[in-house]
Amino acid sequence: METKRIAELLDKYYRGETTLEEERQLKSFFQQEEIPEELQADKDVFLLYTSLAQQPVDLPEGLKERLSASIGRWQQESQRRRPWLRPSIRRWSIGIAASLLIAAGMGIYLQKAEPKQHDTFTNPALAYQETQRALQLFVTALQKGEAQMAKAEKTTLKVQQTLENITTPAGKKQ
Repeated sequence: METKRIAELLDKYYRGETTLEEERQLKSFFQQEEIPEELQADKDVFLLYTSLAQQPVDLPEGLKERLSASIGRWQQESQRRRPWLRPSIRRWSIGIAASLLIAAGMGIYLQKAEPKQHDTFTNPALAYQETQRALQLFVTALQKGEAQMAKAEKTTLKVQQTLENITTPAGKKQ
């Protein structure tokens, strides 16, 4: 595969836009012995990411029970306050529990996965350029995420207003 095609796939990979097939192509390319010098740093990063993704993650002892207890308390509390919101609260509770589980898993994973750090560049100017490129990719991804969060927030506000309109008896303001 030519270097230009690999560089394009790497850009897509760093933006999180690659397909599984494209990631397989990158993996097979980087597992070769002879890699062009300008892609050597990307090889190290790519192989590090793929090796980290294959490591199992152990959850802390008792996490499941604590989350279940918290969800149970939230459900009981919501049923006492607003019985008309029960299904919605269940969905939110499950979402919160899943988010906490994912966050805890990632925290444990990141604590255990301490990769050996070594310099990948001998030329400081090239290292600076690569850092700028990586930061630009990060900023682009962050801006996309912020735009999605703004859309989600608008949708959430509309749903809340709709729920308030449905639950408030006609002609009465709370």
